Amino acid sequence: MFEPTIKYKRVNDPPKDIAKSLEELKAEDKQESSSKSDNANKISEDNKKEDKAQDTITGRDDKKEEKDTAASTATSAAKDSYSFTFEEEEEEENDSKIEVDPNDKERIIVTLSTGKQFSADRYCPHAGADLSYHGKVAEDDYPPEIGPVLMCSIHYWEFALEKGGRGGSGFTSINACPVDVAEKCATSAEKKKLEW
Repeated sequence: MFEPTIKYKRVNDPPKDIAKSLEELKAEDKQESSSKSDNANKISEDNKKEDKAQDTITGRDDKKEEKDTAASTATSAAKDSYSFTFEEEEEEENDSKIEVDPNDKERIIVTLSTGKQFSADRYCPHAGADLSYHGKVAEDDYPPEIGPVLMCSIHYWEFALEKGGRGGSGFTSINACPVDVAEKCATSAEKKKLEW
């Protein structure tokens, strides 16, 4: 059985010191936002007192304009906190899929968006990368005479699925064939094996 040579390392967990500093920043932001909202409330109360004094001197129109500006400054001061959002790319439902063959753990099944399925070797012949994890399918990137291509995203080796999985100028192959004729491909692959 072929064992992949690539070791995986978890990279998405933040270090503890970064997580701690992020929590401190969030606490500081909360304190600043609460002090800003308190200041905004004091400013709005002062503006109301001034409005009452000026109401007797000026007309009602000036009073409404000042209240509107005071309210807008109070709401903008309360909304000065920062927030960040990150969007992930979502796969389309009609996108191609790569799954491990349930009958043979050494092979994968590539399902195109059209529904056509190919069976291929699970590991890249170049560096042994597991194509069920690292494989990418490019259906429309090449002309129709080449067809859909399975690419190993580690070193960007490409294998034409409709050409028997040939790649690397024909020197390497992942033994790809359509699932409906996979039995014929398996027997031809067995014939190519050397008997020692």
